[in-house]
Amino acid sequence: MKCFAILLSLFFLSFLDSKSQTYVETGNQPLQVFQKGPIVHVFTNTIDKNFNGVFDTGDDAAKWFRYSAETREVLDSTIFPWGSLGFPLRIGTDTTANKIYVPLQNSIAEYDLQTGLLLDSLFLEIPVRSVFTNGKDFGIVDKNSALKKAYKLSKHTSGDFVQQAIGCTIDGDSTAIAFINEGAFGSKVDDSYLTILSKNYELTISLGRGANHILKYMNKLYITMNGSHEIVVFDLTTKLIEKRISTQTSGFNGPRESVIPLLNDTIIYTTTYTNDVRIFSLFSGELLHTISIQNGKPESITSIEETILITVPVNSDFSPAKQLIVIKDTIVDRTITLVRWNPIYILAKGTDYFLFCNRVDKNFNSIKDSEDSDAWILKFQTIPLPGNNVGHMLIDSISLEWSNLGFPARCSFDSKKEKIFVTCNDTVRSYSTSILKLLENEVTPFRTSYFSETSPNIFVAGIRSKINYAVLYSQTKTGIFPQSSSIAQLSDSTEVFVVLNEGNFTPNAGDGSLSISHYGKTETFLIGSSANHFFIEKDIAFVTMNGSHEVTLFDLVKRQVTKRYPINTTGFSGPRESIMYGDKLFTTTYSGDIYSINLTTNEVKNTIKTIGIPEGLAIVRTDGMNSIWTTLAYKDENFTIDSRIQIFEFKQDTTFTTVVENSSTSNQLSMNGSMIQYNSNSNNTVGVTIYSIQGERLFYSNLIPNSSQIPFPTLGSGLYIITVTDGTKLTSLLCSVVQ
Repeated sequence: MKCFAILLSLFFLSFLDSKSQTYVETGNQPLQVFQKGPIVHVFTNTIDKNFNGVFDTGDDAAKWFRYSAETREVLDSTIFPWGSLGFPLRIGTDTTANKIYVPLQNSIAEYDLQTGLLLDSLFLEIPVRSVFTNGKDFGIVDKNSALKKAYKLSKHTSGDFVQQAIGCTIDGDSTAIAFINEGAFGSKVDDSYLTILSKNYELTISLGRGANHILKYMNKLYITMNGSHEIVVFDLTTKLIEKRISTQTSGFNGPRESVIPLLNDTIIYTTTYTNDVRIFSLFSGELLHTISIQNGKPESITSIEETILITVPVNSDFSPAKQLIVIKDTIVDRTITLVRWNPIYILAKGTDYFLFCNRVDKNFNSIKDSEDSDAWILKFQTIPLPGNNVGHMLIDSISLEWSNLGFPARCSFDSKKEKIFVTCNDTVRSYSTSILKLLENEVTPFRTSYFSETSPNIFVAGIRSKINYAVLYSQTKTGIFPQSSSIAQLSDSTEVFVVLNEGNFTPNAGDGSLSISHYGKTETFLIGSSANHFFIEKDIAFVTMNGSHEVTLFDLVKRQVTKRYPINTTGFSGPRESIMYGDKLFTTTYSGDIYSINLTTNEVKNTIKTIGIPEGLAIVRTDGMNSIWTTLAYKDENFTIDSRIQIFEFKQDTTFTTVVENSSTSNQLSMNGSMIQYNSNSNNTVGVTIYSIQGERLFYSNLIPNSSQIPFPTLGSGLYIITVTDGTKLTSLLCSVVQ
């Protein structure tokens, strides 16, 4: 009987292949098709034959056709403005409200799904590739794929080259959103991901290569992988990949989209650029049948009752095609060093560091005159020298030309520190860190982590680095003159988008604030005057207040100021930026001093006197020496532009003091000079972990067999927790490090 069923299926599919294809004429290059009730909606692409961006003879505008699902006759159509839509096409649908949201050049257009009438248009000033809506929020993808940008008008993340976003339900949250990103086209590594955002968490799953399409059916997601030539089945209940179905394609002829027939959920149809449609068993993954598409490359696919509809946007030679195929469905299937002018910001990456020098516009006319200079990025490398000395070598540099980095500058790494992001004028640029070269240059309506001089209340963009490279933009109403932004995952499991607002640059204005946004709800809290810089560490925002001359600590969970550290400055010589090192904060000021704040004793003192006016600072760590690097933005209080970095090295001598031993067997764990000593009586693998007092994991290593010691790593002054795992036994030691 089993053999008979297989033979019968093969016979019937062979019959479909040769006899049951019905061709329905539509507009040029149909890209997307879906059904709502008795209507089938087909969207076709813009045809620009000579790629000149001008409507010439032979070109065609994008269109929206509405067909009767029963008779397959055209009931109505809509012509979109010239140059609209993209490839592949992703239109947002809200079938509950009978609306669709179409990416039209630099806007999202809202149409009535039944009448085809334009209801509204949202202008974004960015070329929109695709739109998703869950009826409340929108997921938006930038049409310029090289920029790897995606937006959500409340919250959204993505990986490289976001392709599609859909709504889903996970752990009872019906407002969750799933995204796939393609990764680099033709990549040889697995760089495609599935990202699921819900109210409670964010989930990221490695998929393979070239994710192109995502289908939700029941409690599962089916991702069509164009690069790794497979269909990945993800279970929303177990949150695991259930299986991978090979599409048996190769090269650039991989699978495009998939659908599960409405009347047979044991099979899946997949379009491929091998000029065919393939049918697979969802149980065994077996290729059951291949339906050849005559002289065409099928793209989008949907199931309507007993039929499968497939668009063929291009012919085999990639010239525009105009076919809509109907198939019957019954079968399975990331010292003082002289530098360029105006060093304004510094970022450290291991033994490398990057110096950002802003342009010099001496007469402030925004025109590059003979005495002006361009903006630059300089890359230095620290190298060990004899006698525990450290050398600093300029190994790379790149001109940003006549670019304005803003003041203060806000530059960022991606999560792997493989890229740098820089705001230049009204663009966001990214540069590689291995070899300084421009990777991307995006014109954006948002000034990333920067405030707009032209508007006291704007929406700002926050950078968050995720898999490879991802950006989260949240369009959030802020306080006055937003300065910079950050994303924080708090101890109460909420994720917040935090914006620092300077307020009016007026003495004692008192309108500096923090705007905290979580799932569309934004609260703004007044914290003092002229907020200039902040960072977040374990629920606490450390805010440097230039106008009220203090460093303010704000608890993001309790939503309140918990501590203020006064800085002994006045007028326009206030504090600028702060950085944490062990249990101390270091804060630059325009009085020329760098202050230190001991977070344990609450002592504040002006520790370091610079030779100029410091702005940015960073901790540079090397094997032999740790140091503070500060940029000198000006030479003196007259604001004469400087061109130097000042480096302050920490003392070499380090003492270790045991404060608390938290274990019934703590005599086994101790400090012996600068060595961690653990006496084990077992044959287990012994793991040594060091945590900051805030709980951040800083170091991990296994003890070498037959050895009882391991060197304490190079860390700053402060309290650290040493934890040793010996089989099922856990031993801890609280250690104070003084440098």
